[in-house]
Amino acid sequence: MIGHFGPQVTIFSPEVRNSSPGRYIRAVPTNFRGSKRLGVIRLNNILARRIAKQQRAKVFYSPYYGNVRTTAAQVFTVYDMIHELRFPRTKANQAFIDEKRGCIERAALLISISQSTAHDIIACYPHVNPAKIVTIWLGVDEFFFDVKSIPDHKRKPYFLYVGARRGYKNFQRTLQAFGQSGLAKDFDLRVISPDSNNRFCEEEIALLRHLNLENSVDLRLAISESELCASYSGAVALVYPSEYEGFGLPVLEAMAAGTLVTAAKVASIPEITGDLADYFDPLSVDSIADALQRTVTLSERDRQARIAQGIAHARQFSWERCQQQTVEAFARLLSS
Repeated sequence: MIGHFGPQVTIFSPEVRNSSPGRYIRAVPTNFRGSKRLGVIRLNNILARRIAKQQRAKVFYSPYYGNVRTTAAQVFTVYDMIHELRFPRTKANQAFIDEKRGCIERAALLISISQSTAHDIIACYPHVNPAKIVTIWLGVDEFFFDVKSIPDHKRKPYFLYVGARRGYKNFQRTLQAFGQSGLAKDFDLRVISPDSNNRFCEEEIALLRHLNLENSVDLRLAISESELCASYSGAVALVYPSEYEGFGLPVLEAMAAGTLVTAAKVASIPEITGDLADYFDPLSVDSIADALQRTVTLSERDRQARIAQGIAHARQFSWERCQQQTVEAFARLLSS
């Protein structure tokens, strides 16, 4: 944005960064909990509104909603509609849904990260004008394409699971499918979770014991980018069983790293992965187990062909394209 609009851009954020030739104003950090965090958020909303008024802003952009009221045209990025479609209507969740709905309704432009998410916006709020929604896919970081795995002949080959494990992420059915597949004697399941405190819960431990998988599932927490890249590259396949995603970045990261993908055929995943994944029904343990077995029976020729196709497919999702399309969307809004 700064590269295109230059000094016309003002960034209001708690993160210090070089915004030259744009202007940077530091927001109050929100790394608090409870009522103090809410108070800081309200303060930042007041400051953002004042800045927009003082600078006579034509466009106000928030990458993650908010309650700022301004006469400038407002733009928001919508990542998914999971709170509306999948999460229970707790008081806190309903408050977030109400805030998000307000943003969607008053926005002059909505940037959706997939066609699937754009469809879900209209499904939830059919009164919203679809003409103000533009779909701009996310990108894959270049370092995923450059990684080269070093085979570890001391360990069994492994399937890879990346991400959180709660609820709709469908981890427990994945464990059941892995156990049912009979592949654990020759393969491991490596599980990478982003939170350093996200160790297996009692229910997961009990399931591992029941399935006799305690020595076949390897949990790794909050690993480095280089370790993540190496894990992708060295895997037999990424298993992506999520019941709902607004985009599904791990499938592209895996493809970029030269890894096969077996994934749930739901929501945005087929849109992002195309015909290069081996799909399954995420609600069926049998379907997931069958997909794992198909993956290991691929001929080497077919495997390498699919890997090459996956790398080429992932190349279409660059951050440069994402940035250019975002600038074009803002430019159209400003000229309208």
